[in-house]
Amino acid sequence: MDIHILKVDETEHWSEAIQNRVERIFGVYIYDPSYKVRACEITASYELHEIDSQFIPKNGASESEIETLDEIMIGATEYDVRYMHCHILDDAERIKEGFFPKGKIGIFVIGGLADNFVVDSDSDKSESEQLHDYLIEEAMAYVSSCGV
Repeated sequence: MDIHILKVDETEHWSEAIQNRVERIFGVYIYDPSYKVRACEITASYELHEIDSQFIPKNGASESEIETLDEIMIGATEYDVRYMHCHILDDAERIKEGFFPKGKIGIFVIGGLADNFVVDSDSDKSESEQLHDYLIEEAMAYVSSCGV
């Protein structure tokens, strides 16, 4: 079972002062493509879990300026859950781990995360809900360890 890492160009949502210091800013999200929701509409959506904000600094940025921007990005990550229509993400550009998309959205896949999943028969959650929660936790641990 796979988890997808999504990078979305969110530069336009930042202040002009920050935009002047970077080339682009990306929100980084994880989602389980087998888990689709219908949030009061017919079109299915994926549940996106925000995990990071990343940026491409302008050429010539000093090391201290990059450190300051890193701190700003860490403070700005809200760890919210958002939703995006499945058809948008299913057609999105595929990127390699550690890279940024050329367009607005890019996705790379992490496989094999469910290999150690065990169903908790005492849980109130269904097997699919348990698997979804497990995959999200494993993906967050993966991302934390290797800084996608």
